[in-house]
Amino acid sequence: MNHQTRISDVQEIMRMKEIFDRKEKEFFSRFFQKIKVSEVVRDKIKLICTAVRDVFGSNYEWIGYLLGNENYIIKDIFIPYQVINKAFVKEDEDKGGVNLVELEKKINETGYKLVGWVHSHGDMSPFHSGVDDRNTFALVRFIGFQSRKSILKLDENPRRVDRFASDGDDLIIMGEKTFITVKLRVPTDLIKLLINRNFLERGRENESLARILALILNYSDWWFLKRKWIAPVYSIVTNAALEFYGEIWMYDSEADPKRVRRGDIIEFITTRPEDESILYSYDEIKKIVSERMVRY
Repeated sequence: MNHQTRISDVQEIMRMKEIFDRKEKEFFSRFFQKIKVSEVVRDKIKLICTAVRDVFGSNYEWIGYLLGNENYIIKDIFIPYQVINKAFVKEDEDKGGVNLVELEKKINETGYKLVGWVHSHGDMSPFHSGVDDRNTFALVRFIGFQSRKSILKLDENPRRVDRFASDGDDLIIMGEKTFITVKLRVPTDLIKLLINRNFLERGRENESLARILALILNYSDWWFLKRKWIAPVYSIVTNAALEFYGEIWMYDSEADPKRVRRGDIIEFITTRPEDESILYSYDEIKKIVSERMVRY
């Protein structure tokens, strides 16, 4: 009987592992293959590039943060205070706190999440330089934490709860080598509701409930699971000619950031009615560029 139980346990472990692995693969197939961008965002990028040229007299690099919905479709761009140049761009160090506050405000207003970053190479072709790799690596944990989703995994050494028992008012969860003590704190209102039931002993209500719970739970299967968090983090590089290059990096709560895809992987999505709320006029974009960008 014990031998048969061990075989069934192994079969159940394999079945659960397959389920969790399949769900993780489905997540990867949906969000780690293409960077999906609303056409409104492409139009906004074009306006920003035009405004930079008009305000500063030439094409310069600039940066922005990508905001997306629950399906990681990029719906808007947040433009931080920044220092621009023809060879590099960086956030304005003196306005770092302001950028964080305004980014959070933008997220709260739109309901979107931070899903990546975008920057222009000005007159150069779009690609990821070594500096861009380092910047993205540094940003993955910050950005991924904002849009992460949980993935359930089996524990490295899958174990089942062997038995439940009661010890006075406590419920004892007994494993192969360890046990967990659960202190029952039964609300007074529940005791009042159950007080006339003949299965409760007056003055020993908690102890009675512990015995009842232990009996019921011994007829259930319990597994040790763990939760990890993952998210795609998108990097888009563009230029004044409106050419695009994309990279997808992975945020993993248990591992270092890593790049999983790159190249011509950006897909522009037809504008939907709800996107109309983020349409900008050229004058609005030019005002943002004039106020938030400083030439180095």
